[in-house]
Amino acid sequence: MGLKVTTRENSNMLQAVGSLKVNGRSRRIRKSLETNDPNEAHLKMLQLEQGILLGKISLKSNLRNSTMITFTTLIRSFMADPSTASGRTAKQILENFNDCFGDMYVSDFVAADATQYIYEHHTSLGHSSSHTRRVITQIQSLLNYAKEQGFRSEKITLRKPPEEEREIVTLTDQEEVAIFKKLKPCNKRLASFILNTGSRPNEAYTLRKSKMDFPRKKVTLTSIKGRNRVPRSRLIPLNSKAYAAAHGNQAAPLDQEGDMLFTYVVNGKHRPYSSDSGYSYFYNDWTDVCKSLGIEGKSPYTMRHTFGSRLGKNNTPFAVISQLMGHTDPKTTMLYVHPEFEDHIRAVTSIG
Repeated sequence: MGLKVTTRENSNMLQAVGSLKVNGRSRRIRKSLETNDPNEAHLKMLQLEQGILLGKISLKSNLRNSTMITFTTLIRSFMADPSTASGRTAKQILENFNDCFGDMYVSDFVAADATQYIYEHHTSLGHSSSHTRRVITQIQSLLNYAKEQGFRSEKITLRKPPEEEREIVTLTDQEEVAIFKKLKPCNKRLASFILNTGSRPNEAYTLRKSKMDFPRKKVTLTSIKGRNRVPRSRLIPLNSKAYAAAHGNQAAPLDQEGDMLFTYVVNGKHRPYSSDSGYSYFYNDWTDVCKSLGIEGKSPYTMRHTFGSRLGKNNTPFAVISQLMGHTDPKTTMLYVHPEFEDHIRAVTSIG
C-alpha cells in the first residue's frame, strides 16, 4: 500500500497512483503531478502522500465541475436504478470496490486501475476464475453505466480470465427429503416453490401476488439478467407442489392484505423475505439444517440447479429447459443436458 509514479495514459505527464489507508479505510488515489520530470514527480508524490496521511490534503477538495462525480455517488445511483443489477452479490462487489475507489473521480479511472484492483483483491488471494469474472463484469457494467449517464467519455472493455469448466451441484432425493423435513414451515413453502419452479431465490423472495395466476396455475418470474441489463420475464406453469407452496401462504389471515407472496412470521406478524432480515431468516435456517445433517456445499441456489438437472434427465427439449430456467446463454443450458451416444443414434435414426 502506498503511492507510486506512473505515466498517465495517452499523455507524457506523470501521476501518483496507489492506495493509502485514511481514517482506517483503504482509499484508491490517482492524481496528476503536472510534470514529466521523474525527479520532480517523485518529490511531489511524497509530498502528496504525506499531505493526505496528515489530513492536510482532502481527497475531495479538487472537485472541478458537476459532471465530475466520485464512485461513491455513481454506485449509489447505479444500485438505485431499476435497470441495473441489485442482487446481494452485486451489492457486495460494489461495496468492496467502493472501499478502494470511493473518492476517485469516475472519469479518471482507466483499465490499468481495474487490472491492479483485480490482482490485489482477487487474483493474488486465489479467488476462482468464475468469481473474478463476475467481479470484472460488475465493474465493467458500472463504468459503462457511467458512460451512459455522461460521466465518462467512452465505454471500457476489461479483460477476463478464461471460463472454468462449471459443474452443477444438485440435491439428491434423500437430501431433499431430509432438509425439507427440518425446515421451518414458512421456509419449507418457499423452498418448495424454488425447487419446483426453478426460480432464482431472489425472484422468489421478491415475488408479488400480482404475478400469480392461481386459476390457470402459472406464475410470471422476472429478473435482470444478460448483457443489456433489461428485465426479463418468463411464464412458469405450476405443478402440484409449486401450487401448494404458493397457495399455502394465502390462508394466513394476518397476510391477506400484504403484497408479497411469501412471508415469514415473527411475533405474530408476517414479514417479507425481500428484506435483509428476511433473506437471513431463510438462508440461516437452510444453512443450519444442512449443517445438522452433514450436508456441505449446497446453498439455496442448489434447488434451482436441481430443477434444471431434473428437466435434463427427463429428456426435456433443450429450448424448453432454456426458457423455463430463463437463460440468456445457450452454454448455461448445456450444463443441464447430458446426451449420450444412444441419444445421437435415436436422433439420426428418427429422420432416416
